Amino acid sequence: MADTVKIAKMALIGIGSLATLTLAGNVAFGFGGKLGQEAESSKTDRIYTIVEQAPLTANGKISSNVDKGYFANNEKGQVARIYVQNGQYVKKGDPLFEYVDSSNQTKDAVADLLEEQTNLYNQRIRLIRQRKKLTGKDYNYAGYPLDANYVYGKGDTGANGVADIENETVDEPTDTISAGENDNSSSGSQVATGKIDYSIPSTGDPAIDQVNSAIKEVEKKLLRAKRDQKPIVYADYDGFVYVNEEGVYNSQVPLVRLVAKELVINSSISEYDYARLKRDKKVKIYVKAEDRTVKGHVSAVDELPNNMATANSGASQSSGDAGKSAGQNSSAIDATTYGFQVVPDKKVHIGYSVSLEIPVDGYDVPATAFKKKSGQYYVMKIVNGKVKQEKVSVEKRGINLVVMSGLKKGDRILTDAHSAKDGDQIDDASQAK
Repeated sequence: MADTVKIAKMALIGIGSLATLTLAGNVAFGFGGKLGQEAESSKTDRIYTIVEQAPLTANGKISSNVDKGYFANNEKGQVARIYVQNGQYVKKGDPLFEYVDSSNQTKDAVADLLEEQTNLYNQRIRLIRQRKKLTGKDYNYAGYPLDANYVYGKGDTGANGVADIENETVDEPTDTISAGENDNSSSGSQVATGKIDYSIPSTGDPAIDQVNSAIKEVEKKLLRAKRDQKPIVYADYDGFVYVNEEGVYNSQVPLVRLVAKELVINSSISEYDYARLKRDKKVKIYVKAEDRTVKGHVSAVDELPNNMATANSGASQSSGDAGKSAGQNSSAIDATTYGFQVVPDKKVHIGYSVSLEIPVDGYDVPATAFKKKSGQYYVMKIVNGKVKQEKVSVEKRGINLVVMSGLKKGDRILTDAHSAKDGDQIDDASQAK
């Protein structure tokens, strides 16, 4: 009986020992496998392969960098004529449309000036006749001796080179002097008074000079009055015009829109990509409606964010509402964006939607991959199974350092620059991060 109990006890001890060994083996195997995997992972994670940065992407629309609307102003009169057609290209200074001022005030001003002009012309004719009788010389229409005809004057000379003063009449006579009228008569007109305009060459006769100065002033006033009677609206710059005839009767609608020739794409980018965007960067533009790609470049980048007004209004709130406001507007603050413009190299129809792709210069590498000595940055590059200390130039973008030169796509570096020395042998595993 005792032997039987002893045998059974020994059997239990053996089974227990076997179980203990089995458990220990399983634990050892499990931990050993995990440690081996960590070691292998650590081994491959030490190597980083240089890849190109993903391009920046954004959406936008084609628009004009200058777009001005010209509205009909009823106070200036009724629109009488539109000089341009829809889609026409005009240059700065070209007429767009004109008014007709049918008010009696403007008509009367023009009529009065025309009458004054006619009287001055007649007065000058009388003075020239008198001078011709005194000197026996011939004079042109402005009272200059014939040898000075090319200096200043009005009208042509006769067939013999002499101005036909004796038979002269004006276009709109109000008191024209006939050839047989007394030269000393001043009926129907007044002698010109006022200062002499010395910018006009002198005829040698002060009375005629005074009349010439008065005629010049009247002609300037008449020109302005006629312009006011039929005022014309001119283009302020080169561009394409778009006409909406509803604007003739509706002052809230532009009669003519002038769109500058140079088109731009307005878009925006987040604060996290802002540092990677620069002027003159090349851009690939995909025109969705036409399924084609054109090239372009970044022409402008805003310094202030698009939601600056929101940020400023939040800053002016009372301290009691600050916490509440911050909680409610946190998404808006996180979504800060900056506007930028792109100029396409080829014409794209205004209003079309486009997708933008902007290449990014440089290479992103882990911060731990840099080693700094005397202000210079280095990385540990793997070449033929050996570590080589490679000098690189970097650019700070936000909180990151970007390698601008010294590396190329496909190069392999250590993620920890201090884990090996220059010339060390390394197991250049085929797998790399």
